Amino acid sequence: MKFKVFDKIRKEFINETAYFIDSDGEVYNAVDDEYCPNLEAIFSTGLKDKNGKEYEDGSVFIVGGKKRVIFWNKEYAAFMFRTKEESPNIGNFLDLLSMHNKEIIGSSLTNPELLEK
Repeated sequence: MKFKVFDKIRKEFINETAYFIDSDGEVYNAVDDEYCPNLEAIFSTGLKDKNGKEYEDGSVFIVGGKKRVIFWNKEYAAFMFRTKEESPNIGNFLDLLSMHNKEIIGSSLTNPELLEK
């Protein structure tokens, strides 16, 4: 599965490729196999919006006039989406066929204010 690495403390993506993830999605430094608790694996859906931008965990888009965020649900092993008001672990399954005509307006990881009204 394609992923990027996000630094939860600095609130930015890391462009280095010297990381790997274990079966639980935890990030490790590939040089010394050290666990990196401040880093998070951000998975790609493999889908792109109408402008060619890739949907990934944390992508924000608008459906029915409401902002939605994509997240990876480990329990269902599936990408889902939810509004800010909905529980962080409960959401709706992505309608993969309709995602190509939506537009990503940003990332909730680097811009959490996007989910504000």
